[in-house]
Amino acid sequence: MTDDEWEAANAVKGRAPLRRGLSAGVSLKGMVRCGVCERPMSILSYGQQREKLTYACTRVGCGKVAMAVNKVEPVVLEMCQQAVVDDEPHVAATLADDSRYSDALDGVAQAQAALAEYRDSIELQQELGIRDFAAGLRVRREAVEVARQALRDTPRPEQRASITEEGDVWTWYTALVRRVVAEVLIYPKFAPERATLRWHGSEEPVAVGV
Repeated sequence: MTDDEWEAANAVKGRAPLRRGLSAGVSLKGMVRCGVCERPMSILSYGQQREKLTYACTRVGCGKVAMAVNKVEPVVLEMCQQAVVDDEPHVAATLADDSRYSDALDGVAQAQAALAEYRDSIELQQELGIRDFAAGLRVRREAVEVARQALRDTPRPEQRASITEEGDVWTWYTALVRRVVAEVLIYPKFAPERATLRWHGSEEPVAVGV
């Protein structure tokens, strides 16, 4: 049975045996949704050795959509790579946001350095007097707390894989996809587009050429 034949059969039956640990074999788990009911698609296996994986809608009352993992994921990955090369506005904006956490860390370090420099200055203590020096010390301590709060409010960026071993390149690119793609929608075979993706920060879907 070919991938297309299996998809057609699954669109009618909507079921296939589920095997534990299938999500380890895919990169877009949770991001791929049914274009009909908009629910996250399940990962099912098929083939003689159950070695082939597909995204499939298994929602009761829907179950009309399925697409092989190896049909959609490489295309989405290629689109993300090209979007980075082309400096696509939404992708560029998302990647630029990765500096927010490091900027917040720098803000804490700078505030702490300013506090330490002021606190340890004997000349300033003598020049300002106890009362004015204490007021300045209080202001700088408050600045440290403000910087720390800003750091706490800043989401940590997803860890990036270092490209040092075989397989790391794929891991790094998978992390890239998860940073820039909000969702991938899969539609039935009779739909004008079989798949679309939407970049983070955008409301407009982009056709995925599968």
